[in-house]
Amino acid sequence: MFLNPLVLFGLAAAAMPIAIHLINRRNPKPIPLSTLRFLQAALVKTRRQRRLTQILVLLCRILIIVLLALAFARPRLSYSNWLPEGPRTVIIVLDGTASLHARAFGKSNFDRARSWAMQLVQDLNDRDKVAFFIAGRTDAAPIFPAVSDHPAIFDGLRAAKAGYGSMSLAIELAVIVDRVHNEHPNDPIALHVFSDFQATNWNAQEFRRLGSRLAEDDIRLFMNRLAVPAVGNAWVADIRVVPEAILGNEDVTVEADIETDSRFSGANLLSFRIDDDEVGRHGLMLEPNAVSRQTSSITVDAVADAALISARLDDDVQPVDNVRYSVISRRRHVNVLLVKGGAAPHETLSDAFFVERALNPQRLSNPLFRCTSVLWSQITDIETSEYDSVFVCNPPPFEAEAALDLELYVRNGGTLVIYPGFRHGLRTAYSYLKSLGVLKIIPESFPTTRTIRLLHSVKSHPVERNARQVTDQLFQFPGKERLLFTRVGAAMQAFYHMDSGTPLAVNARSGRGAIWLSALPADRSWSEWPLSPLYVIFNQEVVRQSFARDARAMNIEVGEPAIIPWPGHEVHLRVSITTPDDDQSTAVLTRADQDSDYLLTGLVKLGLYRLALESTPPETRHVAVNVPQAEARLDAVEPSVITADLRPVTVYQPHDYGEQSIMLAELNYGYPLWPWLLLLAFALGTMEELFANTRSWNRRRSPGGTGNVGRRIV
Repeated sequence: MFLNPLVLFGLAAAAMPIAIHLINRRNPKPIPLSTLRFLQAALVKTRRQRRLTQILVLLCRILIIVLLALAFARPRLSYSNWLPEGPRTVIIVLDGTASLHARAFGKSNFDRARSWAMQLVQDLNDRDKVAFFIAGRTDAAPIFPAVSDHPAIFDGLRAAKAGYGSMSLAIELAVIVDRVHNEHPNDPIALHVFSDFQATNWNAQEFRRLGSRLAEDDIRLFMNRLAVPAVGNAWVADIRVVPEAILGNEDVTVEADIETDSRFSGANLLSFRIDDDEVGRHGLMLEPNAVSRQTSSITVDAVADAALISARLDDDVQPVDNVRYSVISRRRHVNVLLVKGGAAPHETLSDAFFVERALNPQRLSNPLFRCTSVLWSQITDIETSEYDSVFVCNPPPFEAEAALDLELYVRNGGTLVIYPGFRHGLRTAYSYLKSLGVLKIIPESFPTTRTIRLLHSVKSHPVERNARQVTDQLFQFPGKERLLFTRVGAAMQAFYHMDSGTPLAVNARSGRGAIWLSALPADRSWSEWPLSPLYVIFNQEVVRQSFARDARAMNIEVGEPAIIPWPGHEVHLRVSITTPDDDQSTAVLTRADQDSDYLLTGLVKLGLYRLALESTPPETRHVAVNVPQAEARLDAVEPSVITADLRPVTVYQPHDYGEQSIMLAELNYGYPLWPWLLLLAFALGTMEELFANTRSWNRRRSPGGTGNVGRRIV
């Protein structure tokens, strides 16, 4: 085909050399000579040479004009990958993951991709249809089906922004190809993917499937490569806060891991913040492919119900992975229910006295642990879900209704602590509380008071480990009676052991909560255990652990669901969502049954989300959202790997729009032949000059002008 077919009329100029040749032919002029004997042989020889040279020169001149006319007509050679003529459908896919925030050549890779795509659309024909997708962003609406309204595409591209999540590019493209095939089954399709082609998100197996599908649908694939920054990257890989929940004003320990890739080396600054206030700074000297761990102690004031703690690096080529968030719950107090075992107040004077003193040793009017006391006979009338922990002290034999209420309370996330006593209710508790499993309880009495010594547990509960951080002393105290816990289940954990080899207290998980059983009463009826400092530590740590376990905060990455455990029977839950930008929306969550958790998706911004659960009573949950760690490594897949994994489809991998425009020109119009035609015309011109010079040289070397005389002889 020819891009300028009208120039082919110039082929008529090929007649000019012929006309000139005929006009310049000389008529022979007779010359009388005495004899022709010496000229006959020369005439025969020179006539053949002259005619051959004249024919070759004439052909060269004709072909030069023909080749020049063809070259200016710009012929193209079509081949199997040539795009068909007429309007086409162009599918533009921008990689919207967090790695596209990386900066190269003074702007982010996403900005470069957007500008590149706008150049592509600008050069399309008016009848070409365009569709536009941002892969990796579920919150970005595509422009689909394809439209020929190019201004609308420009508006969509200008408004496009990169997200903060991760994705499998092959799976995203497969979904897009399916949609395009269903909507435009007979259109010639060109698929343009703008990405940095991160190695961490490359799935070779999925791309092989995609390549077969594209070849089957005869789709032209452009994998437009965005530059990977030449300098390296450092990022905050993880942040850990201990404890995860605090009461009142407490110190927390923050630990941050800083990682680097193979190209990074140099200094950076790490700062720790609470909400927007900087509370610490560390200078770092980082090496390539290394992990640096930094720790800081921070005091958190209990003003709000959550604190957003972050670790931040100074900006580098990839700014979005330089910060990582962790949210901790904080409360001014915890609600504790103390259940006394007697049926009347005068029967329960000492049942919970020491527990209450352990939780509020200084008898504060506004303590961290707010205790409410009730009788055992009132337990079924109490809404236990309002309390973080329930202590049952010296209960009578358990009844089915009370036991089932307490079991449900624990399964929904509560902490139940049962202290034995002279009413011997603990012996019947484990027959109702299924989570206690195979536990066997044996009472032991001493003829006289003896010393009960405590030992460290081999398989200890975190409550014991926290207690040992306060004091590592092995306490002992007088006692005359105790319970022996035998056949302790494999899933149970102990809080210290007595010299009998049995636990002082055991913990059993049940649903989202836990049950604690003590081998000694809460009062001094069996031993002096309530006077031990360890008794205070045990009760306070159990309540703290219950609060931390049920803390309404979580840390996730973009793309992960926020898991919301819920103790109620509802399968629908209405949630008011406040984003890090203070935008508000409402969602109705649904779960399969009352034992399942609610899942909230679509948290795509970095920072703190506040979830207000419209329940009775209302609750608030907090979620810290971070960049996926996989997005920090900016290494790209090699072009040869992309080509190999996408076979049998042909893959075009331009690095900029200039290179892509050449590829598109070849696909749209075929391979250009005019450079070769011009080169051939130049070669023929050289040959024509050589032939013409040969004739002149022959004339000059003819002796005595014999050649000139011979041309005049008929």
